[in-house]
Amino acid sequence: MFTEQRVPFIRTGSHNQAEIAERFEVRVTPAPDFVIFDDAGALRAMLECKGTNNGGTARDKALRFARLHAESVRLGGVPLLAVLGGIGWARINDALGPVVRDTEGRVFTLSTLNSMLDVAPFPSLIGTAGPAPASL
Repeated sequence: MFTEQRVPFIRTGSHNQAEIAERFEVRVTPAPDFVIFDDAGALRAMLECKGTNNGGTARDKALRFARLHAESVRLGGVPLLAVLGGIGWARINDALGPVVRDTEGRVFTLSTLNSMLDVAPFPSLIGTAGPAPASL
């Protein structure tokens, strides 16, 4: 979706943790699943994706969002977003609720994923990355 809409992003992984820390000053490890930036190279959002079909696991994964929220505050209020999947997130009080709190309501599922582009900072970033790859 980000590639198609030409939103500048980096998908993080074990191969680029040091780059993410150096380039964007993100100190939480591991780095969020995606970092979104503008054409000046400034960090504009962090996105974490979590799927689980177990309520206890969802509760445990919700703790990750608390750490990412603290990092977002440390970085000056960079928006934190979540993409959640699986029935484990039906556990409202100790799993989904804290994630909604820590992301300030910026929670999406696969069926609502396109709606993410309507939420700040995405409207101002659409079309600012390099050209979309040609379809095969």
